[in-house]
Amino acid sequence: MLLARIMHMLTHNCNLGSQRDDPLAAAILVELAAMEGATEARYAPAIEHAQAALAMAGRLGDAALSARAALALANTIARADGPLPARPLLEQALAAALAGDDLTLAAEVSASLSNSYYWTGELRRSHEFGLRRLEIAERGGHVFGLR
Repeated sequence: MLLARIMHMLTHNCNLGSQRDDPLAAAILVELAAMEGATEARYAPAIEHAQAALAMAGRLGDAALSARAALALANTIARADGPLPARPLLEQALAAALAGDDLTLAAEVSASLSNSYYWTGELRRSHEFGLRRLEIAERGGHVFGLR
């Protein structure tokens, strides 16, 4: 109920329904998608919001925002349909995070890829992405942030 009220307020006050591309609106859509998908298990609206954010971020040319949107979409799809359909989005999110020089996000996406491969029994690939996560975290000076 509270989430629905927050979403209604944000939609009306931030012009999320407008046709104008806006980084703040895209970031809000990413957060709404994450809340709906992970917290509320409302996958259809979460996917819709994440797809809108991903499209908007692409039009804005914002690689880091594209990475966050792709990760939100991948996380929702993984919950709704399993790890395999989410994997291409995770790969896209990793490439965008690295292109946007967001090493913290790139390490998070690498962890998601490691988990994705683990869940399907592909332990070698899981290990490779675990090592990639560590390498990215070391490069960004965020090894302590690995949890």
